[in-house]
Amino acid sequence: MTPPRLTFRRALELRWPAALSLLALISLSCSTSVETPPNLVLISIDTLRMDHTTVGGYERDTTPALAKWAAGGTVFEQSYSASSWTLPAMSMLLTGQVQVKNEGRIFPNQSPLAETLRSRGYRTGAIMSNALLTAERGFDRGFDTFDIKTEHNSAGQNWLAPDVTDRGIAFMKIEREPFFLLLHYFDPHDPYSPIDGQAFPPIRSEERESAYRAALPAEQRERLTTDVYEGIEERISQYDSEVLQTDRSLERLFAWLEAEGLAENTIVVVTADHGEGLWQRAATIGEKPKEVFFPELYFEHGIQLYGEQVHVPLCLRGPGVPVGVRSDLAVSLLDVVPTVLSLLGVPRESALSETAGTGQALLPEIPTSRGQPVFAICSRGTSVTVDGRYRLHLPREYKLEQGAVVELFDLKYDPLELNALDDPERSAELRQLIEDWIAFNKKIEWGEVKAIDAEQIRKEFSSIGYAAEEMLGEDFEDSDEAGDEEQRAGDSGESKSDR
Repeated sequence: MTPPRLTFRRALELRWPAALSLLALISLSCSTSVETPPNLVLISIDTLRMDHTTVGGYERDTTPALAKWAAGGTVFEQSYSASSWTLPAMSMLLTGQVQVKNEGRIFPNQSPLAETLRSRGYRTGAIMSNALLTAERGFDRGFDTFDIKTEHNSAGQNWLAPDVTDRGIAFMKIEREPFFLLLHYFDPHDPYSPIDGQAFPPIRSEERESAYRAALPAEQRERLTTDVYEGIEERISQYDSEVLQTDRSLERLFAWLEAEGLAENTIVVVTADHGEGLWQRAATIGEKPKEVFFPELYFEHGIQLYGEQVHVPLCLRGPGVPVGVRSDLAVSLLDVVPTVLSLLGVPRESALSETAGTGQALLPEIPTSRGQPVFAICSRGTSVTVDGRYRLHLPREYKLEQGAVVELFDLKYDPLELNALDDPERSAELRQLIEDWIAFNKKIEWGEVKAIDAEQIRKEFSSIGYAAEEMLGEDFEDSDEAGDEEQRAGDSGESKSDR
């Protein structure tokens, strides 16, 4: 005769005390189990302007995947890079610490994010598609694996977006969590040559043509012919197409995280190192002429600090990140490190970073005020934005001698920074803010590093189409010109920018 099936309920009735003990042990075991800390994926996209993204309200749908994904997290609409070219921008992004020298390195006394997380048991990896983000400059600090592309392909680019995504997925497939993965995409950077073809036809209108012409000094406006204008629009369409091809690779990355069940326990941050000029402003005064398309208008990055150069996306999603939030708080990419550490429950280990007062946590609770100005710096000068409204541009002394001027803008009424204010009192106040900020941060000892040979710097910059003198300006240490400050100042041209 088959005995009756012993159900769980019947077992409790027969052995209630023993069952209770068993349940207590199970409960204790579950309550003391250690959950895997959240993973972190930090995505930086080279040369991506916020106002040329769907999430930034652009008229072209250049980042549909990013916009859809970001709707499930938090978007900071007024996020600014701390520099307008890659080396200083990335060094400050990855440390949350200010560098007032334009060289762009991670120094011995700094605490890069990867080192902090590796000390907490994270597996760390970086995929760098920018040839300047080298280990020699300290960008490998804290990474178990550090992959960097140092040569161009036939299109004049480094690794393209599909390559970066493939390598990132390969890293995440290794079954050990938690992990921190840094992905640096390069596609929107000049030269604009979309591998998927030009996705957007040029936009042409009399109003837009007039705006480009108005950006020129009066004596140069006749140089912007209809052919030149159409050439500008063609190139902007190519830039936008490269933004879209990057977005397609992000879509594949996001889909893979979902399919693998990683999305729920992975914090993802998407931002950019800096923006791009795209011919909307006159070239900087005192610069050496360059053989580029219509050099009278500035299309690159690295020597100006207007909004098109430093206003970049900052979108976060994952555990602890509020869903469906768009904040208009003016923030800095210096805030990224303290924000992700806050979300991960990791204390900031460097007292120096707190003393410098550079970055603050923006999540899980968005502050009502950042509490401190937003600064940006490059080889030609410094800018400060206060209350998310007033921005002052202070050129370096040698640029002032060349004819550059101090400019103050009210971003509320003049978001494109086209009409400088005549407000001597406010200008003096913000100028003092910049001078105090520079003086304070110059006193910080980051530690000594081995100098990179000037010829090597020239070669590295040349490999991506830049001149070292143009990007580094007076901070460029060249033994052939040591002591000749006037020559260095004169050679501080402009350039493309980083990577």
